[in-house]
Amino acid sequence: MYRRHRTLQAFLIRVARAVFDKHYPDSSEQDVRYGIVASVLRFLGWRVDGAWGHSPEVSFEHNDLDVLLRAGGQPRLVIETKKMTNWMEKSKLEVEKRKARDAGARYLLRTDGLHWELYDLRRRATRPVWAINLDLLRD
Repeated sequence: MYRRHRTLQAFLIRVARAVFDKHYPDSSEQDVRYGIVASVLRFLGWRVDGAWGHSPEVSFEHNDLDVLLRAGGQPRLVIETKKMTNWMEKSKLEVEKRKARDAGARYLLRTDGLHWELYDLRRRATRPVWAINLDLLRD
């Protein structure tokens, strides 16, 4: 497990660095969604049919959600993306959680490509169950 985690972290850094170098500070949500999130999903084995495509497992821009992942036909994870220069406001967290719950998902992942926070929607906690920050501004 540790080795897989280190490999994912290295991949996240490489993909985020590529988008960061190309678009920062003028990145858009689409740069993060299709440049980073889609790449990470492919890396993890999810089927992503083209940058703007949809598959039975992954839907980009589904209703009011940025990304919706399903497993076994059931919604599992909602991913909310923001541009790199606009890290998510905590004030929007409850709205994003409600949208994810309404979609039937168990988890909410929030990211700007540099910061990642995973929330278990069955818990009442306001803190993420997992988080990582890629500090590319200091490199």
